[in-house]
Amino acid sequence: MSDPDLFTWAPPPCRILPFPLNRRVGRIRDVAMKMLEKTTAKHSDHYHCLVDDALRKNLSRYNLTAEEQDRQLSMFWSAVRNEMQRISYHYAPDEGEAS
Repeated sequence: MSDPDLFTWAPPPCRILPFPLNRRVGRIRDVAMKMLEKTTAKHSDHYHCLVDDALRKNLSRYNLTAEEQDRQLSMFWSAVRNEMQRISYHYAPDEGEAS
């Protein structure tokens, strides 16, 4: 059994993974609050597209595949929806309070 030649050995290529989008709590909360402030579906859709494009551009810097980018964005938007529900529930008036 021969030992590998230390001068010809090369480590396997490494892959840089970004911090997962669904773990970026500050960004998720910010987007959720802004989405809740939108008064029309058109404004909401426009803001969604702006955020989506910016995040996709950021992810493309890591040379992620389109499938991985889609997966990251899907997890991000799921986290945003969950945060929007949490915020809406948290700030909803109690049943006993006057509206």
